Amino acid sequence: MACFFIFVPLGFLFFSRQPKYTQAFMWNRFARFSFDKFIQNLTGYAATYNGEWWFIRAFIAAILLGTIYYYLTEKIHIVYVETGLVLFISVITVKFLPALIKLDTFSSLASSYLWTQLFMPDTFVCAYLFGIVFGKYDIFASIRSLFSSYSSINRALIGLMLIVSAFYFRQLQE
Repeated sequence: MACFFIFVPLGFLFFSRQPKYTQAFMWNRFARFSFDKFIQNLTGYAATYNGEWWFIRAFIAAILLGTIYYYLTEKIHIVYVETGLVLFISVITVKFLPALIKLDTFSSLASSYLWTQLFMPDTFVCAYLFGIVFGKYDIFASIRSLFSSYSSINRALIGLMLIVSAFYFRQLQE
């Protein structure tokens, strides 16, 4: 946020009187100050002043989703239950919600700003929620202790099988 208050005024200071070599948006984004555009960029509604600000909407959605998930699962202390819950939420957000939006009853949601910018289902949901579960139960420490009991040859073979499996499943998607 501090970078926004540093670099956007610098953009207006140095690039507002720049000659327009083209009508492309990149050259004239600082030509005229608009309070509406400034507020839209500040809140993350638009990213016209700084194209690198695109992630703010995904960041806000992740904060909202993480907070809701935390409060829903704060009394659950079984890793398998939470893993099942993450898989269920992922299937709902990636498969069910897009199909629901295609119905005539909910078709107006597809064009709403709130849906398209914050709650549009994406595959990041599964990875983000699994990250929360892995952190909560320290799963990497469990995996490390499990693999430390194997010999180095067995660990190498397991790693090779995982890499080959990842490539195989990736090729199935294409």
